[in-house]
Amino acid sequence: MNLKHFFKYSVIDLVALTFAIIFSAYTAVYLNRIVGLVELIVVFIIMVAIVIYRLLSRKRIRGLVSKIAGTLDFSDELSINSFPLPVLVAGANNEIAWYNEQFLNDVISDSKISGNDVRQFISGLDVDKISSMQRADVTYKEKDYTVYCSATKYRHKDVYVLYFVDDTELKETAFIYEQTRPSIMFISIDGIDELSQSYKEGELTEIKSGVEKILEDWVLDYPCILRKFSSNRFMVICEEKDLREIIAKRFKILDIVRGYTYKDAAIGVTLSIGVGRGDSFLDCQNNAKQALDMALGRGGDQAAVKGRDLSYEFFGGISKSVERKTRVKARIIANAIKEIVKTGGDVYIMGHRYSDLDSLGSAIALCSAIRSLGENAHIVIDLKKTLAGTLVQMLKREGMSDMLLSPETAISRMGEDSTVIIVDTHIADFTESRKVYEKAANVIVIDHHRLVVNRIDNAVIFYHDPSTSSASEMVTELLQYMSSSPLIGKNEADALLAGIMLDTRNFVLRAGVRTFEAAAYLKKLGADTVKVKGLFSSSLNSFKLRNQIIINAQTFNNCAISVVSFNVPDLRIICAQAADEMLSIKGVDASFVLFESKGHINISARSFGAVNVQIIMEAFDGGGHQTMAAAQISTGETTMEAVLAKLQVTISDFFSNKG
Repeated sequence: MNLKHFFKYSVIDLVALTFAIIFSAYTAVYLNRIVGLVELIVVFIIMVAIVIYRLLSRKRIRGLVSKIAGTLDFSDELSINSFPLPVLVAGANNEIAWYNEQFLNDVISDSKISGNDVRQFISGLDVDKISSMQRADVTYKEKDYTVYCSATKYRHKDVYVLYFVDDTELKETAFIYEQTRPSIMFISIDGIDELSQSYKEGELTEIKSGVEKILEDWVLDYPCILRKFSSNRFMVICEEKDLREIIAKRFKILDIVRGYTYKDAAIGVTLSIGVGRGDSFLDCQNNAKQALDMALGRGGDQAAVKGRDLSYEFFGGISKSVERKTRVKARIIANAIKEIVKTGGDVYIMGHRYSDLDSLGSAIALCSAIRSLGENAHIVIDLKKTLAGTLVQMLKREGMSDMLLSPETAISRMGEDSTVIIVDTHIADFTESRKVYEKAANVIVIDHHRLVVNRIDNAVIFYHDPSTSSASEMVTELLQYMSSSPLIGKNEADALLAGIMLDTRNFVLRAGVRTFEAAAYLKKLGADTVKVKGLFSSSLNSFKLRNQIIINAQTFNNCAISVVSFNVPDLRIICAQAADEMLSIKGVDASFVLFESKGHINISARSFGAVNVQIIMEAFDGGGHQTMAAAQISTGETTMEAVLAKLQVTISDFFSNKG
């Protein structure tokens, strides 16, 4: 650094010396000439000393810089001062110590810099932060730089050497490349097949044309390509910049189509959208197909975006699933399950952890049916953690407890050709025993919950229908096609009816035509509604504790939230029942009960459908159904207060996105 730049960065010293010279001259002229001359001499000596000190400091810094250059394997002929890249040396307190001519010419140029702070060149970052990152992207004077940092010690103080690489053009090219990457979007019109039973062919054609016109008008807002490749499905090809705008507007097309009316009447048509990003068109297409399957599996009326890193983002999902009135799929699945059971080894049936009446009820019916077909079958269950204790007691009273096996016993008995049927969940980590699942030769999944990302993906049969009320309803339909004569008796019918009543809350929620048909079939087999009602009974103490949870509830955005402070053996059942009952409070659209048990903070979530509690619980890595969901968080990761605060934020985000 030359004298010119020395004076430029020594403003305080210059101001002080100027005042000292003026004061000395005043003393010499008006007060005492000798004293004034002495003061001028002293000021001159101080000024010379400062200049010498500064220049010597710069010289030592240059020596240090040369030393640093040597550690970076530069040749002797190439010093850091003549390094072809802009170089700046800074201290630990972010002050500029030195820079080379290349930095002066290329970075500073003709701009005015403020003070001696290096952060003006590195986008406000501290040098120690850049050192920890080793590199940083910064912007100065509308130019983009990648700054590399090398740190060393000088007189026990930290010194940083920053190398500026001007890659403005490269980053602009990379930005344009990223913005123009192609994405593929598959769009499916939901509910059209069901409308065919309510509208004439001509009216149905008009409805389809109306929805297609909405899609065409929507695509016109973006430079995208829209092509129809089947009666109800479309493909859109768009660039990344347009996709980001669509995502920023949270797929507004979902709301537009949901509000579509025909002859001034809402008809309930929705869209399911699968978007695929990828490095090639083939990757985009495959990811888009999987994303559409995920959107449909979660109940439709939503968009699923699958990225290059195979992660998912979800948008929408506020409508109830459209009930499928046809049983063709159930008949095909029933025959396939029967074939696998007949040709394979022993069958082991299990539900989710903390099994409930739906999980255990459907398992009991399947186990009895398979045994009626002449095959060996058992239910895998942890009796210490079940929430269906009344159903277990019924099995013991009826002499049917031999079908129950612990996970450890099941693993020891399983052979190389064993089949595992998983009911009421499609997540491996949520099953009664992951080891049992992993040891199976064949895996069959039967579930009604909306799909999540980490689903079981190696099942030979994956029977999934989010439009049904419960796993018990699905099993009831399957049993009717597995044999021409009934495969189960009264006790199994009671278990299935209990499962249906649990998940529909006594036929109030998600109870469609097929639900009542299944219940009628079970009643025909001898199901006793009084006996089933007894499976839901609880003690007086549980009743009091359940009411205490309800009394302690607070409202937030039309939601009731209660935090439980006590702990009892059947706490999970009590909290689930309390969450159900809080929905009967006027003005409550959803209920959440938070409780701590065995090292985890648990959330039981319920709603009548206006609030999709599944989406809210997914923020806590949980899941479930639109009207019934749950989550579990380790107490080692957070606190009850933090979970409550996050729940309130998630609820607020849900309502803001919904609006």
